[in-house]
Amino acid sequence: MPLWHLKVNHTDNKNNGREDTAVASAVSTKPGRERYIIVAVMFTYAILIGLLSSPGNVGASLVISVLAYFLGIYLYYGVATLAFMARNYLLWFGGIFAFVVSYSIAGLSGTWVMLTSWSMILASGAAVGRLSRTGQRQFKVYLIGLLIVSVFAVAQFLPQWKSLMSFGSELSARLIQDTLEKSVAMGYGADAVQKSLEGVERMFSAMIRLIPAFTVLGAVLPFSVGYLAFAYRLGKTGNAGSTMAPFTLWKMPFMVMPILIVAAAMRLFGSETLALAADNVLAFLCLFYSVTGLALIEFFLRKFNFSTILKILFYIVFFLSQFVGLFVAAFLGFVDSFVDWRKVQQLSLERK
Repeated sequence: MPLWHLKVNHTDNKNNGREDTAVASAVSTKPGRERYIIVAVMFTYAILIGLLSSPGNVGASLVISVLAYFLGIYLYYGVATLAFMARNYLLWFGGIFAFVVSYSIAGLSGTWVMLTSWSMILASGAAVGRLSRTGQRQFKVYLIGLLIVSVFAVAQFLPQWKSLMSFGSELSARLIQDTLEKSVAMGYGADAVQKSLEGVERMFSAMIRLIPAFTVLGAVLPFSVGYLAFAYRLGKTGNAGSTMAPFTLWKMPFMVMPILIVAAAMRLFGSETLALAADNVLAFLCLFYSVTGLALIEFFLRKFNFSTILKILFYIVFFLSQFVGLFVAAFLGFVDSFVDWRKVQQLSLERK
């Protein structure tokens, strides 16, 4: 069972016509006020994106960014819902009008950001909704949506990566230099302070190197939350015969292994540019392996009947370990992708 797998009643390709009819009949023809709420959120999000893309809004940018972030999560769910309900006229009208609203506020200066931001939401949401409507396996649905969001996120942030990394390098160097000067002024030895700051400098360098992965993951996270909300509702309503698998059974598919092998080869034998790209690919995948590693840990905590207090203490220690805990979880998720300690693949085959 792959990551975020949903149980689906599989049919042969010959039955696709009957399957589409059955799924369509399961969709409510009267979605109520929700569709209008989704359109209203689209217009609100359009205004916020326009304000963020236009100059002169620095003071309120933080509040606007937070609000836009949560509205974006809802829109991933909302657009998928409209597509699943086959409300194509609302998608076309809402998408075009929302972009016009954003453009009228921001002007030409923010055209690329607005275009890629709306493309991430509309294209991925529409794909998730339409594919779910036709009864596709939800792992496939999530993967397609993830690829769409990742492509548009790369397109949006690619022109900014170089400047962001340069700014990060300058800022980290300034912080380290200021810390060194203040420590020396307080009476500490320069050599001792410099040596103690080497670890901090390496950490800053690693974080700056992974800025591309962080920016793409920043776009993938709201999509993933919106997708999970959509898939959960799909399972609760019984549409398309789908139910969400429990978190303890989430598992990375083995087919990701070739990507890891290629990235590792690029990291070891490629040029500096290829090594940089490989580092960010590995960091991107590391998050998903960490999530499935946590699912594996939670599975065995429940299997061995750990009490709630012991589990809370365990997770406190785990998260306090920071990067060590992250890499341990990622390693467990990676090994489980082919060892299959929970026999998830066997269970998946038995459910078909």
